[in-house]
Amino acid sequence: MNSLLDALNECLITPRSTGITTTELVIKDQECGLSFTILERIEMLAAKQAASTGIDALKNPAPEDQTSAQAVGNLRLVWNRFNILPVHLLLVAITFRHQLEPLCLDDFHIIHPLLKKCIIAFNCGQKSGASQPRKHLHVIGLPLTRDSSFPLMDIVNTLQVLNQPTEVPIFEGRQHCVVRFGPETPNPSLLYSHYCIALNYCGILFTRQASSIHDKEEEEEGAHTFRLPPEARNGSIPIESLMPSETYYANQDYSFLLAEGFCFLGVRSTGFPLGVGCNSISYTGNLYSPSKAVSTTIEARGMAAILREGLVCKDVHLD
Repeated sequence: MNSLLDALNECLITPRSTGITTTELVIKDQECGLSFTILERIEMLAAKQAASTGIDALKNPAPEDQTSAQAVGNLRLVWNRFNILPVHLLLVAITFRHQLEPLCLDDFHIIHPLLKKCIIAFNCGQKSGASQPRKHLHVIGLPLTRDSSFPLMDIVNTLQVLNQPTEVPIFEGRQHCVVRFGPETPNPSLLYSHYCIALNYCGILFTRQASSIHDKEEEEEGAHTFRLPPEARNGSIPIESLMPSETYYANQDYSFLLAEGFCFLGVRSTGFPLGVGCNSISYTGNLYSPSKAVSTTIEARGMAAILREGLVCKDVHLD
């Protein structure tokens, strides 16, 4: 078995065919002046809908989706079967952890060596694009598209503030922050610290859960779900006060991106701003379109307006 980095290098050298075939349309956003890519669907594997809606579909990856990587901690690296981008993998929890739980320091130790080759995306909750409740992080090989489009990085690179949360002009008035790193990528402990500070900056709090479903020897049908009682999301505890032995859920859905040079966190208001499906990967500035009609909407409204609409307005709390 290989290390995660060796396995990622193998995948970068020999990417596999995409489960969702797209054509890339490069468009200039009239608001911010940056070019971005629309990944417009041509064809999709017929099995995607059935496979992606099954209960805990990530529990037992199919043999063809497994990589040569040895599991590290509680995470194993597998292919995303329905990838749009050529190198799109998942770090999936082996022992069940919920997607609404916060990332932990161990996660940052695991992903830190990968950041020179990829970006990491974490969809916390359905409004951020999560379809499976088992904890998983998206590992996207660079470059993201054929023309290397990464508009958010272009914007972040203009920021003068380093190593502390700030905001970007295109998302003005929305709950979000970015942290641009200095010349060197922070070590895992500092990356985790930046993540925690970003959560606090954006007002993400956590609720302690009365029971830990991942501790059950036998999982009940439907136990691993996003259909939670209202009290499960009544967060009041900041991340620095969480106890390692307890289970906590975030009180709001959020998108988190981690790249070699920065991290981004945005509190999500909807998974379909202006009718366009947007997950955390969308906040790189590249948008997926399932149809010509959606592509027309994206071209007309622009990348910046759509992504901004997907973030919660400041001083507004969504239940």
